[in-house]
Amino acid sequence: MPKPMNKKVLEEVLARPQQCVRRNEPYARCGGRITIEHTMGRRREEAWNCILLCEKHHGLGQWADKKHFSKEVNRLYAYLQATEEDLIKAKLNGQLKKEKKYLLLKHKDLVK
Repeated sequence: MPKPMNKKVLEEVLARPQQCVRRNEPYARCGGRITIEHTMGRRREEAWNCILLCEKHHGLGQWADKKHFSKEVNRLYAYLQATEEDLIKAKLNGQLKKEKKYLLLKHKDLVK
């Protein structure tokens, strides 16, 4: 059983509009309740690492194994909500900036 989220981080994440971050993608058609995805694992307890996804895009429930879940796209959305300060604080600043740039180029059709 995973440990509960840090209360401060959880409050910050739940203060956001309760909508799937992937709702504006072409052909998105979200489904199910809103869930929290830790894009870089639960060890990184920071609000920018957590995105809100519908069950369909999180690959849960009836959508499990239907290929709607994309860890790479989810990480891109996490980077888009992270500030420069967040990335510096993560102590992987150079690596994270490179990955963010790569994902922005690869998935430029998703970002406006």
